[in-house]
Amino acid sequence: MKKAILIYYSYSGNTKYIASKLEARLGLDSFEITPLKEYTKDVNGLINQTRNNQKDKPCTDIKGCTINFDNYDTVIIGTPVWWYTIPPTTRTFLKEYDLTGKLIIPFITSGSDRGESLEEIEKLCVGSEVKGEGFFQFDMKKGMVSKEEDIDYWIESVKEILAD
Repeated sequence: MKKAILIYYSYSGNTKYIASKLEARLGLDSFEITPLKEYTKDVNGLINQTRNNQKDKPCTDIKGCTINFDNYDTVIIGTPVWWYTIPPTTRTFLKEYDLTGKLIIPFITSGSDRGESLEEIEKLCVGSEVKGEGFFQFDMKKGMVSKEEDIDYWIESVKEILAD
């Protein structure tokens, strides 16, 4: 069985919801990516703050991670989508930490679609194999839209990947 760690960033709690289910069901070690300066909780303010995320692909300072990635074969990455790609916090993590040779299993949460988020993860994880993507939708007012059975099905598929 592959040894896996769960790394995720969650702004509104939707990505954290999926991460907590995954962590509980598979007994994973985990690390939540945290920006040094928190983003505004006002969605309109966040939109203004991150308007150029897709075009400029900015990074942001994040709290340090002391994980020894040599202890893991697989890194499960959870991220929301901002402006059709990954947010600056996730981008910073993937640029700062070398995941070469690891199996990367991404899961993505979005209010609309995944945009170019998977492609950006693949570009930033050069030398790694990326597979087993999970995609989950939510509504900013209602919360998770994806069905629980779809989430559970994806978690079971991750379990199978880790068993290989």
